[in-house]
Amino acid sequence: ENTLAHAGVPCAQRADGNRTRDATAPYVGVQFPVTRDISAVAEYGTRFGSDRAARSGLGAVWSAPTGHQVALGGINIGRSHENQFFVGVGYPIGGGKK
Repeated sequence: ENTLAHAGVPCAQRADGNRTRDATAPYVGVQFPVTRDISAVAEYGTRFGSDRAARSGLGAVWSAPTGHQVALGGINIGRSHENQFFVGVGYPIGGGKK
């Protein structure tokens, strides 16, 4: 199993009353194997101007032999000061089986 790094720059537009503004907020992340079927994942992203905090996440991912994945962890999308529990499900597209 490999360690995966990812990065991105989401762009958002927010309308506040009569004002509209565009913003970008780069992020980086890493997913690394802990066992054959379980990996840890962490992400950090700068905050949009309207966010209360930087975006962050930390969790664990279980990968089935079929390529399906289930993730559990804590995430803050920037709208609060605290992490919230999340559950995620992944499905391989294009034959991405292990």
